[in-house]
Amino acid sequence: MIELRNISKSFKKHKVLEDISIDIKNNCCTALIGKNGAGKSTLIDI
Repeated sequence: MIELRNISKSFKKHKVLEDISIDIKNNCCTALIGKNGAGKSTLIDI
C-alpha cells in the first residue's frame, strides 16, 4: 500500500498541489484522472 498525506507543491509562488492525500491499495488498478494541468504528473513525480 502507498499512502500520501498532505502533499503540497509550488513552483515559485504558484501552488500546483495543495493538501493532497491518497491511498493506493495493493493488488488494485488505480488511475489518476483529471483535466490537463490538474497536477497528475506533478503528483507522480513526487
